[in-house]
Amino acid sequence: MFNPRLNFLTPSGIQLPSPDSYWGKTETFPSGHAAVFAALGVGLLYISRPAGTLVLIYSLLVCLGRIYFGIHYPSDIIGGACIGIVAVLFAKTKLIDYLLTRRLIKWSMHHPSWFYFAFFIVTYSVATGFQELKGIAGPMKLIMKIIWH
Repeated sequence: MFNPRLNFLTPSGIQLPSPDSYWGKTETFPSGHAAVFAALGVGLLYISRPAGTLVLIYSLLVCLGRIYFGIHYPSDIIGGACIGIVAVLFAKTKLIDYLLTRRLIKWSMHHPSWFYFAFFIVTYSVATGFQELKGIAGPMKLIMKIIWH
């Protein structure tokens, strides 16, 4: 929607953000939406095929909308989806089960209040698209540049 070469026609009644807004300044590859939705859909497939299939269909619609509005190129969506799927497949390995999952379950049993606090922070970050982390990334980049140069 910000690339004049694409001749994007705004749908009737839609107000586009300005090119100077957040949407006009962000990197597009890989698509975080595609990664999160693909991971959620594939993860749900392990639990419930119908639920996983519905989430994957929904994620496809969301991603097609992001391509239509010019927020992402198809390669951004494919790359993000691949990252999400590989992350879920990796998380299902015996190595991760042994090193991480069992320890998390043990921690949740012994310290439930800390576990649920941390779980809330992680899920909130995913739900908000890691905006807080993105907000501190710029200053952290500057600090690292000053330290290492």
